[in-house]
Amino acid sequence: MGVRGLFSLLAQDPSRFGEPWVLSSESKASTVIHIDGPALLFHLSSGKASPRLVYERTTCFLQTLGSSACRIHVVFDGVAHPAKRLSQIERMKKVAVQCDDDMQQRESKYRSSLVHPLSEAAMIEATHNLSHLNCHVHRAPHEAEQTIVQMILAGVDEDVIILSNDSDFFVYALTIKERRVGWVPLDTVRSSTPEEDEPDAAIVVTGWKYTWTRFQSAFFPNLQLSDSNHRDWIMTLVAAVASCDYTTTDACPAEYIVALHRARDVMIKSTVGGLRPKYQVNPTASNCVLAALRYLNQFTTTKQQTSWRENILSSLVQQKSTASIKKKRKSKSTSISKDGKAEVKQQQEKCLMAAWKWIHE
Repeated sequence: MGVRGLFSLLAQDPSRFGEPWVLSSESKASTVIHIDGPALLFHLSSGKASPRLVYERTTCFLQTLGSSACRIHVVFDGVAHPAKRLSQIERMKKVAVQCDDDMQQRESKYRSSLVHPLSEAAMIEATHNLSHLNCHVHRAPHEAEQTIVQMILAGVDEDVIILSNDSDFFVYALTIKERRVGWVPLDTVRSSTPEEDEPDAAIVVTGWKYTWTRFQSAFFPNLQLSDSNHRDWIMTLVAAVASCDYTTTDACPAEYIVALHRARDVMIKSTVGGLRPKYQVNPTASNCVLAALRYLNQFTTTKQQTSWRENILSSLVQQKSTASIKKKRKSKSTSISKDGKAEVKQQQEKCLMAAWKWIHE
């Protein structure tokens, strides 16, 4: 899934946040490609593909990439993260029911997105059979994206490409410093194969590569490239308030969700970088992301990470508290003492910080 609304925001003006990506068999580059296995599986399983067809599509896809890339790592999910375990079990039950309906040729609105239970095994086998092209299979302890980020951090490769339709990578991978990491959505990848009369012609793979450098110049021009901690925490908070996989699970405490919703409300209605009044009532997912990015930009000039986070928390909670107090005054409710206001503000800050850390970790 990824961060709700982020991909829609990027797609509105791709040239502002990314650049064309070209990989050619004529120029053997030192590019290392990390592929999100579950995303690739869903991408190649379109049209209710059988495991055999998935095997053939995987072979063709990786052979094309292997002719130009230095190494290819395909990473599959392992056991779900504890925070997502219940959600994954429910999803697996749903898929099992859909498969049963499909086998009995019943009508189902999910049939076009159905992935055969044996398709993952077919994709893994196809990848194993291409080891001579430096294609490697990895099984993550938990989620594939976490393992891919760890592999990039542990490696020495400077030119890294991530292929996935999951916008989570924009949050967790592109902010890695001292690496030229690009995220290329699978939906943008195209390839040109040689014609029969020109068998020696180059194989060219193209796509659209999103990079942190362009994204930062658009939204955080004052942020230094060396401030990796700032980038990491910024994008985590954007993901948290916009809604991501971890905020939609049963494992996310209810008080965290309330705190994040309050923070999002402040960002959307802020005069600093909020949305226009007509978009504030029922904002789209991409508008929520846009409001969060604009709002957080005002805090990027602070060099110390601790005070930077404290300033954000104080701003979000202070504005919400002030609005609540005004509302109570209008309803002629009992006034709140200064000590009471400070205590409420402190509790709200702690709750929002706990939610922020929970998503970050």
